[in-house]
Amino acid sequence: MLQYSLNATVAKARALYGKRLKEEDYKELLKKTSIAEIADYLKRETHFSECMSNIDINTVHRGYLEEILDRETLEEYVRLCKFQNLTKMDFFNYRVIINEISAIIRCVIYINAGHSEEFVNTLPMYMIQHASFDMTKLAEAKTYGEMLEAIRKTPYYDIIKDEKPDEDGDYDCTGIDTKLRGYYVGWVTKAVKENFSGKNAKDLIGIISLMYDLNNIYNAFRFKAFSQADESEISEHILPVKSRIPSHKWKEMLNTEGADEYVSVLSETGFGRQMREANPDMSKSTIQYDILRLKSKYAKLYLRRTTNAAVSLYTILFLLSAEVKNITTIIEGVRYNVSPQEIERLLIIV
Repeated sequence: MLQYSLNATVAKARALYGKRLKEEDYKELLKKTSIAEIADYLKRETHFSECMSNIDINTVHRGYLEEILDRETLEEYVRLCKFQNLTKMDFFNYRVIINEISAIIRCVIYINAGHSEEFVNTLPMYMIQHASFDMTKLAEAKTYGEMLEAIRKTPYYDIIKDEKPDEDGDYDCTGIDTKLRGYYVGWVTKAVKENFSGKNAKDLIGIISLMYDLNNIYNAFRFKAFSQADESEISEHILPVKSRIPSHKWKEMLNTEGADEYVSVLSETGFGRQMREANPDMSKSTIQYDILRLKSKYAKLYLRRTTNAAVSLYTILFLLSAEVKNITTIIEGVRYNVSPQEIERLLIIV
């Protein structure tokens, strides 16, 4: 029965991938000149039809449309987990934990900015029913202390309860982000070891580590691009996953003088060569999308090869999120009158 469950979930994940937006769909979306036209196409011609069935395309707001698409990704995750009662294993709660951590970090950002009342507008309402703590209480937090009260009964509380503000009264969002995501890496690694064994555990750790390895590469790039941080400072924010980049090459990357040199050294690595092959014009201005494209490539590869339900769920959810990112990119491009050619360069189609 267990093997049947695993095979059925893998098949369902692959079927979802088969319904993804194709290149011709993106070409049609790139022809649209308004949010209403984009919404109309998604509603009539794509797998988003059902979740948009009650939406008035003529009045739908950009932010609401994006929330609908994000919500559908989370609901797809919930449906996959319920399909064969997978939530009985801790690992399958990983997506909820990721969303909770993201919400906490955004809350701190708004508190720092003195606009805590605006945070609620960024909080997807669909998260309320899935979160392990009271999201409405988090949304009402006006101070760091009130935010801590909202998460007091969660593991996150002990991780960030001792954070102190700087001389301007701001909290270190980057440090908080690193600590919470470090917790997640530890949690998910433990969950994999407790719920899986053998090849299943190895494959799952493999794709998760690979994704966070690429996250580390991008986060280090951001430090080089925006703060000229040195090796020791950046190293404090590298998540604890095994890297495919040799340690001496990592050291060389972290000791570069800036973003351009960082990308140049990255190009000499296995990851960098793959990114350069997909985009010969790779540069500091495209690196975010180059990394996302490489992540999508690996997610697709793992999904096609796996017989593991957890790997199939992890990869299809990444690919569904990347699809929503593409649509959001098109929406933002239309909003700011970016040319279709420029928007197309930023799309990740795998």
